[in-house]
Amino acid sequence: MQVRIGFLHKRESIKVIFDGGYVLSDSECIDDTTLQDGITYEIAVGKSNPAEYEWYEKLETVFTIDKLESKRDKYYLDEKSTRILKVGKQIGKSDNFEYWILKKTSDMEGKIYPSGDYRYKKIIKKEAEGTLIFSGTEYKNKIRFIPKNAASKFRIEGVSVGIDFHWDHKEDLEYEGELELMIDSSGFLTAVNIIGLEEYLTSVNSSEMRNDNNIEMLKAQTVAARSTVLATMGKHHFSDGFDLCADDHCQCYQGINKISELSKRVAEATIGEVLMFDSYFVDARYSKICGGITERYSTCWEDMEFSYLAAVTDSDPETEIKEKMSESEAEKFIKNEDFECFCNTKKYSLPGSLNFCRDLFRWEFKISSDDIQKNLKNKFGIDTGTIKDINVLKRGYSGRIYELEIEGEEKRTVISKELNIRRLLSDTHLPSSAFLIERTQHGYILKGAGWGHGAGLCQIGAQIMGEKGYSYKEILKHYYKGSVIKKLRND
Repeated sequence: MQVRIGFLHKRESIKVIFDGGYVLSDSECIDDTTLQDGITYEIAVGKSNPAEYEWYEKLETVFTIDKLESKRDKYYLDEKSTRILKVGKQIGKSDNFEYWILKKTSDMEGKIYPSGDYRYKKIIKKEAEGTLIFSGTEYKNKIRFIPKNAASKFRIEGVSVGIDFHWDHKEDLEYEGELELMIDSSGFLTAVNIIGLEEYLTSVNSSEMRNDNNIEMLKAQTVAARSTVLATMGKHHFSDGFDLCADDHCQCYQGINKISELSKRVAEATIGEVLMFDSYFVDARYSKICGGITERYSTCWEDMEFSYLAAVTDSDPETEIKEKMSESEAEKFIKNEDFECFCNTKKYSLPGSLNFCRDLFRWEFKISSDDIQKNLKNKFGIDTGTIKDINVLKRGYSGRIYELEIEGEEKRTVISKELNIRRLLSDTHLPSSAFLIERTQHGYILKGAGWGHGAGLCQIGAQIMGEKGYSYKEILKHYYKGSVIKKLRND
């Protein structure tokens, strides 16, 4: 099974170096001429027109035709502005299809923060089109470079890693498999790596974690990553021309640079294993440090729940958290640096590659009122005037805030979902949205817990579980309630 990974976006030109033999293909034919190894080729956009869009608000997501039929009268029997979009893919004898009930809305361009509000979707009305220029020849819409053997690889200059996070930087990365360059919806170039699922996962488990991590943790990470691919492909990037992106929005994938013998062994040991819940692939979310309690899906993303992403204490025995945290409970929890859990980095030693996480089980951050006002305007397009106060409206089950009120001199506004809140209160991202607010003369001190959204597998918790002797299957059972491991069938 092959996957399409978009790893370079909105470029006017892309430079690539081939090694081991590649040939060029376009929509017309395959050119048998082998491209020269070690030569830097540049592919540029010629003339192009971006896609035309319509904006829709997603009213609901359903997973079966029967369920969709039951919604017909409620949503769209006589409503011309409402439509159904089927997203997902056929995967062997299984599928991950779901149906979005959408209602046409006004143009939302620039009104929502790109990675935050999951209610609004851009639906293509007219596809982008254009030309790519390669070696003096123009090609229409896309070209593909096909390897001649399994040892063939290519190198791309200036790939962005950690986009919009505090570790955002560029690297020159190597990849195996096919390279497709296409005119994307913006009218620029996107690069897509077409590669086998298991080869992709060999890179993901070492891009997300490192080779000195516990092997049982790495196995659990790989099964979770495989499940996430199958659960989400064709959805997160339903109109982008690829299955997943190569960054934190989907899963970190940095080509073959970080692959090791251990990462190969881990992928082989779990080959084809996926997490299932009923007949569905588990959308196996994961983050670095839950902070002691895992979070539910709805706090972080859409207003829906998956029972396998329950809120539980990161401990054995565990306690399921059935109520959202009050302010007094959050204060007690976040101030407790001795909270008994696997991911307590103050109690357990970590391998060298994870030492940077040590101070993020409990943390402190300062921000000025002026910076909040600036971020609100620059990132969200909202101007409230001088910030007078910020107030917690709603917390999730792990103490993560998912509704934060900003009180300005001119107006009040509410920022929803944990990622938006983290981006508002930092130049890049706060470690998490589980924090307490202490007012100072010119701003705020935020005292928080954990790193990341906290839903699903806690990577540091899984590392400590592995060190304590838990198997990868026990780790997965701990973090994804009610799920079972099955072998993927491709027949």
